Amino acid sequence: MDDDGLGWHELIGFMYQVREKLSVVKPDVYPLTLPNPGATGTKLAAFGDSLDAQYRDFLGYADGWAEFFRDVYLLGTGDLAGGPAVDAGERLLDGYFRRAEVPADFPEKKDLIPIAVGTEDIDVFVLWRTGPVTEGGHPVLWLADEEIDRFANFREFFLSIHEHLKRSLAEGP
Repeated sequence: MDDDGLGWHELIGFMYQVREKLSVVKPDVYPLTLPNPGATGTKLAAFGDSLDAQYRDFLGYADGWAEFFRDVYLLGTGDLAGGPAVDAGERLLDGYFRRAEVPADFPEKKDLIPIAVGTEDIDVFVLWRTGPVTEGGHPVLWLADEEIDRFANFREFFLSIHEHLKRSLAEGP
């Protein structure tokens, strides 16, 4: 998608449109789900400056999204404050560090925050909170048994997932 500086409201709308079509073509893989309503300023303020600026901005529009990408749940402020979803993300992150051949230049676990968690106990997307800032956001890493992909920031992660879903739609049933 050529985002042309579109805001989160528009980008979420485009994502929903693709998800709606996928739910018809591949309902077992992509059931139709809606993002949660945006987080209030009070909920966001509770995190102080600990949240990445792009992710914080997104949460103001969509405070989590079940089955955002296949079985992956995009965490919201309630999850980030603690609970089963973030605990699952931490377990998956621990598993990555146990199983994978972690490169020497890979961030330390303490610098990674789970932001999206797969229910099939393999995929976890983490925000590298101390990583290099690109266009106002920190990198997002997709981990499973190895590092699958790395995105410059949360917006690039979101746009990449949107493109993946569009390709899946184009493939048909």
